[in-house]
Amino acid sequence: MEINQIFPEKTLPWEGLSGPIYQTHSIKVRKSWMKWACLVLCLFLIAGGLVTKYRVALIFGILYILVLLMDKRVVVTGRGVETFYQMRITTHYELWRWEEIDAVVREDRNHPKLVALYFSRGDRVKRLFFTKADAQAVMDWLRAEHRDIKVAESDEKKPGVPRYYGETKDRKQNKKKHERTAWR
Repeated sequence: MEINQIFPEKTLPWEGLSGPIYQTHSIKVRKSWMKWACLVLCLFLIAGGLVTKYRVALIFGILYILVLLMDKRVVVTGRGVETFYQMRITTHYELWRWEEIDAVVREDRNHPKLVALYFSRGDRVKRLFFTKADAQAVMDWLRAEHRDIKVAESDEKKPGVPRYYGETKDRKQNKKKHERTAWR
């Protein structure tokens, strides 16, 4: 009996959606030897929890095995940024709707195929990696469909200062006017 028969995979929340679905990529993929080393560490923790008086090591060993078996999938859809965590005993789904997202900033980190997109919602930021074509498609789609979200390129000359797309003279003048009236 395989583990997928005991714990069947749940369907992904975005499977029935129409429209573009952009899959994120991972920059740091665990190597197979690292997975085996972590599994050996888990077995040591479980054995240590069984033989010694420190039973908390048993709990940490079991939780760490569940984390090793966890699958995380993040996509950008028409609804927003969707994250789906699937452990063997439970699942968790998180959705950042486009109405909640304030800004999207693209940063080229000199990777041959991937670029980073930063999605900000309030004081939280998610850094997701996309292929260059997918990142450009997401940014173009956001500029066309969601005008209230600031879409920017990171500025290499001044680190941390985004260059916003779609900023017009009216917007700059309103910003200056707001700054003048804010101090009075």
